[in-house]
Amino acid sequence: MEEKESKQKGWLNWLQDHEENFNEELHLLLTQGVVKCLPSDGYIKGAGWFLRFADVEAGEWNLAHPFGSVNSYVQFLRDIPASTFFHLLVPIEDLETLKQNGVPDPEERLIWHRDILKKPEKKLAETSSSLPPGFQGELKFFETPNEDGLWNLKGYLLKNNSIVSLVKPIHVTPHTVEVYIETAASFRGMGLGTWLLAEYRKRLRVKGFRMVYVSSETNFSSRMVAKKIGLEPYQVLARIPFSNPANSD
Repeated sequence: MEEKESKQKGWLNWLQDHEENFNEELHLLLTQGVVKCLPSDGYIKGAGWFLRFADVEAGEWNLAHPFGSVNSYVQFLRDIPASTFFHLLVPIEDLETLKQNGVPDPEERLIWHRDILKKPEKKLAETSSSLPPGFQGELKFFETPNEDGLWNLKGYLLKNNSIVSLVKPIHVTPHTVEVYIETAASFRGMGLGTWLLAEYRKRLRVKGFRMVYVSSETNFSSRMVAKKIGLEPYQVLARIPFSNPANSD
């Protein structure tokens, strides 16, 4: 038991040192404990995979995210559980080496963006209580602690008491908040999501958090939102459906 707890503490420390690139794994290890390192001492050796085990029946994906050099972590592919279907999240610069090792082509590329602010703001600007130009409605933010103790802030634009645009956290780590933004179809093209995301970022900055925003490479509208509010791309990972035949009976 002590050895297992020691290894989990080692995983946690490693993920905290690589917080922005492994924000989802860190969040899930902090909150649910559904993340494992493969091999279990890979964080010491400098290469391996972090495996995220999901509720597949709820539509979630099991994910495998490597670290270290591709020539080092590729050798542990054979140890990924064969009984579980995973989606690999791998750096695009490693794709050719992975292909040479029998890994199929990716289905999509995902781009991580982050706030470029280096220091937190001391207070909200006075304009934070305004509304998007031409929009007649309400702006509401709700700050509540999650059951896991992590910070939780949700923002809404409402019209006639109905939500037309929302932003919420999906992964929270000690210094980052990965966000999800959605606007009702009939209100898209008005800049509401962009405006709301910028307002949300102001509140993150005051709390000392750095915004993280992930979009598909082919989702140009989502990428444009990130660009408009000044988020910078810093990581591109390819998603590859993967079933390991190595350990099959």
